Amino acid sequence: MRDRFAPESSVYRYVTEQARKIAECHGFSEVSTPVLEHASVFERSLGADTDVVGKELYKFVDRGDDMLTLRPEGTAGVVRALLTSQQLDGKPRRLFYNGPMFRRERPQKGRLRQFEQFGVEMLGHNHPTADVELIRMGWSFIQHLGLSKSAQLEINSIGTASDRAQYRLQLHEYLLGVHDRLSADSQRRMHENPLRVLDSKAPEDQHAVQNAPRLLDHLTEDSKNRFAFVCGMLDAVDIPYHVNWRLVRGLDYYNDTVWEIKYMDEQLGASQDTILAGGRYDSLVQTLDGHRTAPAVGWAAGVDRLALLLPSDTCTVSTAPTVAVISVLEQLKADDSAASPLERDAAVHAAAQTVADGIRAAGYRCVQLHHTSGKVQRLGRLLAAADADASATVAVLIGGDEIAAGQVIVRHLASRQQITCTREDMTQVLARILSDHR
Repeated sequence: MRDRFAPESSVYRYVTEQARKIAECHGFSEVSTPVLEHASVFERSLGADTDVVGKELYKFVDRGDDMLTLRPEGTAGVVRALLTSQQLDGKPRRLFYNGPMFRRERPQKGRLRQFEQFGVEMLGHNHPTADVELIRMGWSFIQHLGLSKSAQLEINSIGTASDRAQYRLQLHEYLLGVHDRLSADSQRRMHENPLRVLDSKAPEDQHAVQNAPRLLDHLTEDSKNRFAFVCGMLDAVDIPYHVNWRLVRGLDYYNDTVWEIKYMDEQLGASQDTILAGGRYDSLVQTLDGHRTAPAVGWAAGVDRLALLLPSDTCTVSTAPTVAVISVLEQLKADDSAASPLERDAAVHAAAQTVADGIRAAGYRCVQLHHTSGKVQRLGRLLAAADADASATVAVLIGGDEIAAGQVIVRHLASRQQITCTREDMTQVLARILSDHR
């Protein structure tokens, strides 16, 4: 825990303002949660065997005999806030937060006991396009900071809880065979949570697990297909990535897609090289509530580590009308021979991501609407969602016919005026429609 003055405080402000700008351009709104929470919020959600719960929580009993803790991360608190305020009503939520977190770790460069995070959470979307949007959003943030040339995106799938339970048994059996080659920490962890041995930074552990079984080989077909879709979408939109089979993340609430962005030079040191990390956490709402469920995905960036890599600067954030981008999908026919709806619709989803990027680059706030996984939602319902859920003024539609013609449809939601134009003319048409309906 430490004090900050200018010019260091200016760097922190710059990082968080850039992150806020990216989040708002993606249609996210701000949420603020208390620094103090009931300890059970994190003990139930993060996992009893995690280092955070086992060794790093700052917790105490207050005068009312409540066990409280300084928050160690942001996601569980955001989900708790949505549950207690009755805002998980079936509508999708896009939220971002910024503030201090606390863990009792050994202080070192880029790792403080009080550290600052910026995070985003998207709840209500189970389609893997949501995973891709958030990965791209995080990568765009790192690009805007000018750090992407020295950064590497690493991704993996950790499947379902059932996948991991079966894999954990095989991994534990393997680790028993190399027990004497592991570090002291990993010799302890292999019995408590063997997956944590995989992402150990100790050289002896990295060498010992080289021939360990791969979690990717033990996934269900649904998880394998989902991960293949995410990788294919990242290829389609030219986001460079590396599949790291040892990437498991340190908190129990994750499932399926997980990722980290690492800074690859030696400024931060090997054990502090992760500057942004995230993943899908579809079971967290049910873990905290006991009844309701909601698919969710999010990421958090370490502001302290990013600030170490940047010079002092400032930025301003502009506001603009919201534009919704909608993928227009064909209804699945009985004789459709495509391998899966995900595979069939991938080109449309990729084009929609690219269109959304172009709109954001022009300075507009843009929300991409995601279909429910395994279903094709009717256009009328998506247009209604663009108005009611995303508070959009204009929708941009793209489907197979538009891709073939190199066009999009720009539709003003209130007046229903719509114009078909080339993708090159899209931002000019957007400006004209918005000007006509001020």
